[in-house]
Amino acid sequence: MRYTLLVVAAIAALAASGAAYSSLAAGGPSDDPFVAGGGRLGPGCFDVLTTFCFATPRDLSVDAHLEKKGTKVTGIAWYGNNDGGLRIRMDVTCVSIVGNRAAIGGIIRESGSAETVGFGALIFLIDNGSPGQPTRDRSSPLFNDALGPAWPDGFPYTCPSPSSPVNNVGFQALHSGDIVISDGND
Repeated sequence: MRYTLLVVAAIAALAASGAAYSSLAAGGPSDDPFVAGGGRLGPGCFDVLTTFCFATPRDLSVDAHLEKKGTKVTGIAWYGNNDGGLRIRMDVTCVSIVGNRAAIGGIIRESGSAETVGFGALIFLIDNGSPGQPTRDRSSPLFNDALGPAWPDGFPYTCPSPSSPVNNVGFQALHSGDIVISDGND
C-alpha cells in the first residue's frame, strides 16, 4: 500500500510539473532574441504581388536563436508541402528582428531539388499574437537562389531588415499554427 501511494504521488508530481512547463509561451522564456513556431499558409495569392500564388498549401517550421551580442546564430527551418514533394531544410545563419517582424536567412542543406542544395534562402514572418486572434500571423514565400550578387550585402550571414524591399511579394496569413518572435526584451 505504501509503495502504491509513493508511485501515485510521484506520477502526480510529474503531471503537475509537465502542465506547468507546457503552459509557457511557445519557444519558452529567453533573454536572447528568437523566432520559433510553425504553421500552414495557402493555397492562395500574396497581398502585394497578387499574381504570385500557390496552388497547394505550404508548411513552415522555424527555430532560430540569436545571442544578444549578435555574434552567434543557431537554428533550423523547414519549408515546403508536408503532403508531397516540396521540402526544404535550411540551416539558419542570420536573424533580423524589428518589433513583431523577422527575417530569417540561411543556406539550404536538404531539398527535393538537388540543384538548390547550397543556395541561400530567406523568409519574412510577422507575429500578430497568440493563436485565435482575429489577425493571424503571416509569412512570405521562401525566397531561394544561388548565393552571390543577387542577395543583399552580407547575406547569408547578415539578414536584411524584416521590412526590406527584398520581399516584393508580400505575405499570406497562416491558417493554422503560430509564430513567436521575441527581441529578447519580452
